[in-house]
Amino acid sequence: MARSQPVSPPDADEPPWVRRIAIALIGVTIVVGWGPRLFWGLGLDETFSVWQVDSGLGAIARDKLGNPGQSVLFAYIEALFYFPSSRHMEVWLRVPSLMGALLSCVLVHRLAALLVARRVALVAVIALVGSPQMIIYSTQARPYALAVAACLAALWGLLRFLDGGRRLHGLCFAVSMAAAIHLHFMFVLFAIVPAFLVLRRVQREPARAWRGLLGWCGLTVLLVLPLAPMARTLSRRTDLAFQPMPGFAQLGAACLPVVILTSLIAFLVLFVRDRRNALAGLQGSSVRPVRELAILWLLAPPLALFVGSYVFGQSMLIERYCLHTVAAEALLVATLFRAFSPRVAKLALLAGSVPLAAYQGIQAWSLRDSPTGWRRPLQTIAATDPGAAAAVFLQAGHPMSNGMDWEHALPARSFLYSPIAAYPVPNRVYPLPYDADEKMRAYVRRLADTELRAAPTIFLVGVIQHPTNEWIRMFFESRGYASTYAVPQGICLVVMRKVAPDPPPITPAHTELGTARPAIGL
Repeated sequence: MARSQPVSPPDADEPPWVRRIAIALIGVTIVVGWGPRLFWGLGLDETFSVWQVDSGLGAIARDKLGNPGQSVLFAYIEALFYFPSSRHMEVWLRVPSLMGALLSCVLVHRLAALLVARRVALVAVIALVGSPQMIIYSTQARPYALAVAACLAALWGLLRFLDGGRRLHGLCFAVSMAAAIHLHFMFVLFAIVPAFLVLRRVQREPARAWRGLLGWCGLTVLLVLPLAPMARTLSRRTDLAFQPMPGFAQLGAACLPVVILTSLIAFLVLFVRDRRNALAGLQGSSVRPVRELAILWLLAPPLALFVGSYVFGQSMLIERYCLHTVAAEALLVATLFRAFSPRVAKLALLAGSVPLAAYQGIQAWSLRDSPTGWRRPLQTIAATDPGAAAAVFLQAGHPMSNGMDWEHALPARSFLYSPIAAYPVPNRVYPLPYDADEKMRAYVRRLADTELRAAPTIFLVGVIQHPTNEWIRMFFESRGYASTYAVPQGICLVVMRKVAPDPPPITPAHTELGTARPAIGL
């Protein structure tokens, strides 16, 4: 794919301060939009990262390699940033994702300069940092932002290899592609993008030395072979996503994200102002291959997940599974604005992205903590019961727990205990499955009749107003407990306390005249 040239000359009259202001506003967008979420308590999937590394480096590959919900590579990266005694444990754990997002900004700048035009490369960065998806997943202790960076590094290495054939670029492509799949197995769908790029190059330049790429593709296959146990696990599972089957509205949202919509609005405003240049930019032959690549990248992965959901009978169209398409959005935005003055394009996009990121940042600050975080309820237990005398029922966060031996699960081997790994409590913990089936009800009844028969206080942690938690709350209320919500939203904490039985009514002893006989000594 040849490097495209701008349809109009660079804006020579653009003052240097415009670029400086644009870079400064990008920094403000990152700080304001991303910053507050770094301090939130860990969500359920983030606690999985802690559970992975908490049992020691040797146990990561031994215990977690066959679990499709976990990334062994990401766990080893997280182990470098795991400081459980730190006040800012959550921030440290999110540093790898933040680094992956910042690296993605650098790489999308290079790709836009290589594929579109250097003068609009910063426009692609503006589109990337303002993406709500990037704001969310760049500030979570999960592997998705790093996987996006790996995808972009793979694409950059492939482009440079096809242009020059250097081994270093081929190695960059092979290792980065394997790393993306190791970070999350669903990112294998990104392979559609380099495959399309190579196909187009072969059609245009059949005599090129692109055939040497086969060796690097073979290296990628060798590097992902350790994931074979996970592939076997996937073939036996039917409950990977736990979501309703996707509809066309969800597909439309994935294929036409908010960044594209806001950019189209800005483009239409500029189109009215400079129609001639806008049309020339859209119709330019040099940008057509880039536009084709970006559109395929944006549409093909969501469509594949949508179709796969109905083929395999389980929901697979999850936003984070195709997060790498945010880079396709950025490249499309760069192609839209390549014909305009860089100054106008930057200011137009910043006018849309900065307020959106600021709104999300202000909203995050106002919430103080994640609505689905586990820090607040578990730390409230420690504050409410410093002697750790009360028992704790811990609801699992995934429906697949009902098919597990949750009753005999071991903390070091079962993700059911992952919130406790992140926020330890010394209390006796009883894990519960996600749904209240008959096995769970019998288990709770048995505990209520034996170990918890005389318990003065019982804690229940789980999803607010979930049928499982509501059944347990009403069950213990029928056994003489009064329940209150110590944490009444998101991941709630229900405190159930035994109510002292009312004293029997005093029946006065009557005399023959009907008056009470006074007690002796009174």
